[in-house]
Amino acid sequence: MEKMLYKAAAEGNVQALRRITGEDGTILDRITVEEFGETPLHVAAMCGHFDFVKEILDLKPQDAGWPQSWIAEGGLPPAPGVG
Repeated sequence: MEKMLYKAAAEGNVQALRRITGEDGTILDRITVEEFGETPLHVAAMCGHFDFVKEILDLKPQDAGWPQSWIAEGGLPPAPGVG
């Protein structure tokens, strides 16, 4: 199923992402950088599939590496030099 997720990331196929995560609710938790080199989040971002990136971050916001306060507010981090 991991290969299907990577294919969906490379294609930017959000519907496939939803189907895969619906069938396997822990797949995003199991994929690590050490195991695969790049996560589906990385692949989608490198390919410019920002709707896919947003969907992954909606499913697993902690992958953004942002403080929980930013995630809870649903926004991007402040601009440099602000706040």
